[in-house]
Amino acid sequence: MQKYNWNYPTTMWVGENRINDVASACKNLNIKKPLLVTDNGLAQSVIVKNTLSILKEGGIIAALYSNVVGNPTGTNVNEGVDSYKKNNCDGVIAFGGGSGLDVGKAVAFMSGQNLPIWDFEDVGDNWTK
Repeated sequence: MQKYNWNYPTTMWVGENRINDVASACKNLNIKKPLLVTDNGLAQSVIVKNTLSILKEGGIIAALYSNVVGNPTGTNVNEGVDSYKKNNCDGVIAFGGGSGLDVGKAVAFMSGQNLPIWDFEDVGDNWTK
């Protein structure tokens, strides 16, 4: 059996009330105008409203994309990227369940791409062990 080391370079901020540090996290990453990606139900929740307020108090004005649906489609990603670009965003914050997080990750990735999302699909690739 082979041994592997796996490093994931994302910093994790963990702990009670860490949402209060979201503006600091953005500043540490030099994000001045994030796009908050979530579904419509969460967009109406106290946590999202509080997060937008915390960001604003910290000098960070976030745009909101909340048209994410369960089992999201490429359309959700394309709309999110359009919102990202229209609002001159420079980072993504994702809230969810899986769909909001998946769309948020895809929007972050696709915001810097010129090819359609489906060009990055790996169906049919021949990966061997």
